[in-house]
Amino acid sequence: MATQTTGTYFTLIETARRHDPDGNIAKIAEVLTQKNQLLEDAVFVEANNLTSHMYTQRLTEPSGSWVNINEHVSIEASRTKQLVEPIRMLESYSRIDERILEIESNPGAFRSTEDMSFVAGLAKTFAESFFYGASSDDPSEIIGISNRSEWDAAADINVLDAGGSSKTSSVWIIDWGVDTVHLVYPKGSKTAGIAMEDLGRNLVNETAGSLFTAYVTRFKMHTGVVPRDPRCIQRICSIDPAQDDTYDLDTDDLVGAIVKMPEQKGIIYMNKTILSQLLIDAKDKTNVQYPPDDPWGRRFRVDFMGLPVKIVEQLTSTETAL
Repeated sequence: MATQTTGTYFTLIETARRHDPDGNIAKIAEVLTQKNQLLEDAVFVEANNLTSHMYTQRLTEPSGSWVNINEHVSIEASRTKQLVEPIRMLESYSRIDERILEIESNPGAFRSTEDMSFVAGLAKTFAESFFYGASSDDPSEIIGISNRSEWDAAADINVLDAGGSSKTSSVWIIDWGVDTVHLVYPKGSKTAGIAMEDLGRNLVNETAGSLFTAYVTRFKMHTGVVPRDPRCIQRICSIDPAQDDTYDLDTDDLVGAIVKMPEQKGIIYMNKTILSQLLIDAKDKTNVQYPPDDPWGRRFRVDFMGLPVKIVEQLTSTETAL
């Protein structure tokens, strides 16, 4: 898989490569990004603390004064606030009974296959928590962006309401960058916050007085979410997943959300159900031409106004409408 960067910033793969010369962590990063397109794009920054990251968010800017000769200029200053984003710890252990490996023709390959399934699972868990995590339900989990005050109500300045009710879905546009939206890993981490540690052959105490031998692997992903500039995350909420043209994804809302972003750039994330609405809408445009030898068109990379559209399957179609 090719290295992907966002401008001059490091994605997970590139960050991992610079922290792990022997390539082990880079391999894990590659599997994580292959399994989830959100992690493929996210920018990673080293935190300024071991267990949290403090950052400054600008609230106001000086506006200047129109003056005449011999008139005074008003003294101004910008207003800022400091925020602290905790780094959360997502971990798991793989455990394979030694007796299984004894009868496997290639025990190393068997362990690797099982280990990679854990990595894929962690990627999905992270993506789900990135959008929906709620610290009130689990104080050890990251606070998902849909549960943050800037994006948790239809009246929020960074939210557009598609009008659906009951079970709905959302589309997100994120402009990743060190000054916009990024993830963090612990200060001084030699693994960019991710690791797969082979703990080898262990005695496992399943119940009191009961032992067996197993090979154990530890997995961890320690990270936090930093929405430094809330305008750089836009949400279109309450989209009806049913294809009925009433409260579907409205491309006018997509245009409106993009225009609200400071630099009108980013990546659009949606699930497969909403992507099908977007593709059907494009197919039904009167200016679309299909050649006789390809009447259904070709598979293509989906862009909208030059912004990539990517699938995140952890975005559900069962959200409560805002």
